[in-house]
Amino acid sequence: QAFFAEAGAEPPGAIGLSPSAAAMGEQDINSFDTSQKVWVGNFPAEATSEDLDAHFRQLGEPVMCLVMRSGTGCVVYGTAEEADTAISAFDGSEIGGSNIKTDSWAAKEKGGGKGGKGGYG
Repeated sequence: QAFFAEAGAEPPGAIGLSPSAAAMGEQDINSFDTSQKVWVGNFPAEATSEDLDAHFRQLGEPVMCLVMRSGTGCVVYGTAEEADTAISAFDGSEIGGSNIKTDSWAAKEKGGGKGGKGGYG
């Protein structure tokens, strides 16, 4: 499975939408409950939203994947249960040679979680 698209890769720091999110149109990440959101960190700067979508799709169907800034992002699932399962299953998994970190979005919003410095709402 290829984790980096050779054409159309997002520059580091870019905000990007996965194909599933783009198909949804203008739906904002803030329209989802925090229990549906998975904070993702420590992935390669070259990774795109499509890379996150492909990785997290192994365990369900993400509603939206965003690269928020270099190495951090958000994956939104349809239910809190799917998000919790993904947090447990993918913490420490590998994307592009980096072992990623996952946590609940709510924990990162409050500045807590697994060593986080805050998050996005």
